[in-house]
Amino acid sequence: MSRLRTAADAIGRRWREVTPETRAVALAVGLLVASVFIKAFVARVLMLERPGTLLGIASDMLAATLFLAPGLLLWRSRRGRVLLLALATLLSVVLLASMVYLRYFDDVVSLGAIRMFTSANANGENVLDLLDGNLQIINQYYSGVGGSVLDLLIPVDALFLVDLPLVGWLLLRRPSLGKPRRSPVRLRAGLVAIGIGFVALVTGIALVSQSSGILGSKTTSRRYGLFAYQVASYFYDSDLDLDWPVDPADPADVGSSIDRLRGAPNGSRATSVAHGEAAGQNVIIIQAEALQTMLIGAEIDGVELTPNLNALVEESWYFPHTYSQLGGGGTSDAEFISNTSLYPPAVEPASIRWADREIPSLPRVLEDAGYATMTFHTNDVDFWNREDLYAALGFGAYYDRDYFGDEDIIGFGASDDVLYAGTLPVLLDLQASGTPFYAQIVSVTAHHPFHGMPEGRVDLALPEEYDDTQLGAYVTYQSFADRALGEFIGELKRTGLWDESIVIVYGDHMGISDLDPDERDAAVLSALLGRDYTIVDRLNVPLVVHLPGQTEGEVDESASAVMDVMPTVLDLLGIETSTPMFGRSVFAGGPTNIAMRRYVEAGAYVRNGALVVPGDHADEATALPIDDPGSPREATRGEIAGLAKAVDLILLSDAWTDSLPAREEPPAP
Repeated sequence: MSRLRTAADAIGRRWREVTPETRAVALAVGLLVASVFIKAFVARVLMLERPGTLLGIASDMLAATLFLAPGLLLWRSRRGRVLLLALATLLSVVLLASMVYLRYFDDVVSLGAIRMFTSANANGENVLDLLDGNLQIINQYYSGVGGSVLDLLIPVDALFLVDLPLVGWLLLRRPSLGKPRRSPVRLRAGLVAIGIGFVALVTGIALVSQSSGILGSKTTSRRYGLFAYQVASYFYDSDLDLDWPVDPADPADVGSSIDRLRGAPNGSRATSVAHGEAAGQNVIIIQAEALQTMLIGAEIDGVELTPNLNALVEESWYFPHTYSQLGGGGTSDAEFISNTSLYPPAVEPASIRWADREIPSLPRVLEDAGYATMTFHTNDVDFWNREDLYAALGFGAYYDRDYFGDEDIIGFGASDDVLYAGTLPVLLDLQASGTPFYAQIVSVTAHHPFHGMPEGRVDLALPEEYDDTQLGAYVTYQSFADRALGEFIGELKRTGLWDESIVIVYGDHMGISDLDPDERDAAVLSALLGRDYTIVDRLNVPLVVHLPGQTEGEVDESASAVMDVMPTVLDLLGIETSTPMFGRSVFAGGPTNIAMRRYVEAGAYVRNGALVVPGDHADEATALPIDDPGSPREATRGEIAGLAKAVDLILLSDAWTDSLPAREEPPAP
């Protein structure tokens, strides 16, 4: 205690001895450091929804100190203060950009993305080179809709930049203060502070590296620090060296492990649909952009929002409790998941991490059964490295922007009208040849940010309170997509393809990402749902399965997932495969664990009517009833124990996919 008092007295005496100019500069430096700490803390709360653990908070504060250290050591010189201000400005911009990124992608941006885009794709090209075409498409998408990025900003964001001019003036208006008197105590204190910051960051990185791919970005950042997560993601080796009790390269062992972790079918089939019910029939799968279950059957002022999907539900099997399971690749990950029944990677898109693999998939299995396989997307095939993805999945052909052209561009490519009009002749040619086919059709028009719809293309009239709201714009685009889908279904019926095909429609991911909308958006969302919008709504996408000749609809309330599409198709066609599938047919019986990977903490899962989400600590979790997600409850011990099984499912999928051989055939034509 006496040493502390002596040190305090020495500091006080030294403070009284320094010149007023030195005091003013020191106070300005302190103000700048304090503002950086406040910004780091506020960013944690805004991005992660709560502060998180003391370890995570301390890690971020120490990491910020370490980042500012070069400027802090040189603060007496004017150049040193310029450096300090530059570092503080850079950190402020990074925090602000990270918050904007999270509002759009609901994910913590990571330096791993830099490594991803500087790596080589399956053809040996630098993935960064592919961005040229991608950026052209994005520029085309956002041109004329200038408010799209500004839409993601909120008033509190100004706090991250507004202080810098004043603090900068206070820092730089004084000249250099001369060389400081040598002080071993100050030097040791500075070195100790830097050492603590360095050790804290390295410790956080080590902890993150152990949990990357297991915990979600938010949980990891809450526990170990935002900066630790972002830095560790750059060095994180996604090829996990896992000590599994089974051989991940052995399909039989993997299959039995899946049954143990997810739950083997342990009851009678959930429906009267028999295995092989639609043997030999065509397969048409429509991946509906940003389609959420909350729109199905919904009305605004007595007007149906998706009348054609509602009509489809009335004559099909409908699974309203279906959930998306994306990783870092958005729509392209949904294509991967539905065609492989595998989980996507934790950080990279599947289209990049596994682009060079020969992946057991729905196209490969059906091709072996005599089917022609193809996929349709009006975007450029280079976007998200899809050319390599389609080769890895074994599609016989793809149709992209080169085929559909640039007619009627809405968003990222030609409209859904052009998509369906161009797809139909290909399917009719196959029908005429007598060749059974599998066609995946990826819609694109109803993609965020829902600005720039040409006037007169949508008949839906919304009440005034929906003007300039995210929901109003989203509903407008989905109305367009629904009308285009309805016309395509009409053509399938007119040409006879309808009665000769299994037709599946599912949503790839959410359209409304913000769980904390502004007052007007919150009001219209609550009016639509009859309650607050929750994470369950955001994850919930529809799945509709229409069987050839089916005229009466059935609703199955059991939980399902997008990765159930492949096993469902094979079940209906009566085709057996030995390849492991982490999903299972929606017509199988018994409860199941549906693990999540993104848009919610990784390791979260759905089972027995609840979404179970891990907390900040390993022994904490929250359960949200899927029928009443606005009434969360504390998870039971059994539900908390289930988190480990969900994690194991995800990591086993990674290990299995990593063990697959590199493909030898060239990319699909």
